[in-house]
Amino acid sequence: MTLTVADAQTSIDVLVKNRQYIQQFDSHEGDMNTIFLALTGKEIR
Repeated sequence: MTLTVADAQTSIDVLVKNRQYIQQFDSHEGDMNTIFLALTGKEIR
């Protein structure tokens, strides 16, 4: 599934709400890696 959101806060809200379901998260330089690390304690690739 791919999601496009309007702003950073919406991205955070989606990740927090659905973190139990997230099995794979692909990042691109300059995006949500820092937030994902804060939520899960895991680096993205």
